[in-house]
Formats: sequence, structure tokens, C-alpha cells
Amino acid sequence: MTLRDAMSWTLKGEHLFEENKFDKAVKCFDEALRLNPNIEITWVGRGLALSKQGLHNNALQSFYKALQIKPKSVEAMNGRGLTLLQLEKYKEADECFLEALRIAPKNSKLWYNRSLALKGLKKDKKARKCLERVKQGI
Repeated sequence: MTLRDAMSWTLKGEHLFEENKFDKAVKCFDEALRLNPNIEITWVGRGLALSKQGLHNNALQSFYKALQIKPKSVEAMNGRGLTLLQLEKYKEADECFLEALRIAPKNSKLWYNRSLALKGLKKDKKARKCLERVKQGI
């Protein structure tokens, strides 16, 4: 019953996130995690919502928790990378996207996000190659 209730709160949080109600989404994710702290996707949703509010350090902690639960979570790696981009930590962001691409090499979203990190690192040629992969549908 607790898992079902936790997932219900997670779904509510995801719905509020889609409506750009990030503060309310975090509250739903927190309630889900109170019921069951071992749901990786809930930690990811919480991290994304916190990042949208500019609470980047808290967001990074949520992605870290998600990765403790599911070490190969592409969603958590991507979210962590996006948050690091916001902090202008381009090298760390690129490492996150690279790690995720090792798991999901055909994920065009990851290739695009990696291009942003490479652009931040002033590696325009490599960034263009990533974008070419996106345009070609990988």
C-alpha cells in the first residue's frame, strides 16, 4: 500500500511539474519520499523541480540519491548534467552526459545536452558533431 501511495504522490508531482508548479511538485515528491524513500524516479522529479526553482545544490542532492538507488539511471544523470549546466560547471556536466550516453548511446536528448556542455567548454567542433548526431537521428 505504501508503494502505491508513494507512486500516486509521484504522479501528482509530475503533473504539477508539467504545469510549471514546481514548489507544489516538490511537496508532492517529498510526501512520496516520506512514504517510500527508495523510488528513484521520485528523487529525479524532485531534483528537476528544485533545479527549475534555482535550488541547484538541493537538486544535485536529489539526483545523487536517485543514483544511489539506481546507479545507471539515465534520467538522474541527465538531470544532474542539466543542473550542472545551470551552475556553469561544464566539465562536470559533460561527464554526466557522457556517462549516460554509455548506457543510452542513441538518446538524442543526451547528445543535445552534451553539445551544450561542450559549447560551454568552448569545444565548438565537438559540440557540432553532437548536434549532427541529433539531426541525423543518431
